[in-house]
Parts: sequence; structure tokens; C-alpha cells
Amino acid sequence: MFNHRTWQNVAGRLEKDGIELLFVQQQQPEKALAVLYTGSVDIFICELSSGFPLYKELLAVSGNAAHRLELSQEMKQGFSTFSGEVKIQFQRYIEKISEENFYNGIKYLVAATGKKTDYSSIKPVQTCGLYH
Repeated sequence: MFNHRTWQNVAGRLEKDGIELLFVQQQQPEKALAVLYTGSVDIFICELSSGFPLYKELLAVSGNAAHRLELSQEMKQGFSTFSGEVKIQFQRYIEKISEENFYNGIKYLVAATGKKTDYSSIKPVQTCGLYH
């Protein structure tokens, strides 16, 4: 989806807004499990498939998160606590790589949980052209 640097930049901006964004790489499912077990996760955004390490364990403990959003078509029906409309809008925020849209997409999800936060609408992203 996004490279690690983009995640770090967005996480830094969100932290200033009082939002902690934790990036867990696919090779670190134990880290995700440990955080989910604490019950302190407000939103668990994931793109899991049955081949993902510790897939069944992650599904089992994901209910500890107050809100869940799956980005994979393979996830079971009912996993997400967000409406289909919210999921589609979030996917629009992240469909083209843009730090600004990713930042506002996360804030959009936070607002969808009922917490008061401001976010901007999706900005157009030009992904083709001549670059020097």
C-alpha cells in the first residue's frame, strides 16, 4: 500500500493531533497480536488473507479493537464495524499514493467512530507524467 516512510510521516502528523498510528509489517504478526491483546486499539485496519502469518489468531483477537476495517475481499462478512459507505470512502482516500490523502483518510475514519476531529476532502493525485 504505502512505503514505510509515508507511514512514518503520516504517523508523526497524526501524533500531533493526538492520534497514534501503529504500522505493523506483514512479517511481524506477533506485534499486531500483542497490541490487539491489550484492548487499547481503537481502529484496526487490515488487509489479511488466509495465507497471512497467524491469520486465524489475528481474526480471533481482532474483536478486542473497538472498530475494525478490512481492506481485503477475502475477509469474512461482518468483520468490519464500519458501514460499506465509510469503507468505500476510506478506500478512495488511499487508492492513489498521497501522504495528504492518507493522513486525511485516517482522520476521516476517526471521525466515523464519533470522535471529534477535522479532516479534508480527497485531493486529486497525478500519478503519471514526466519527472526529472
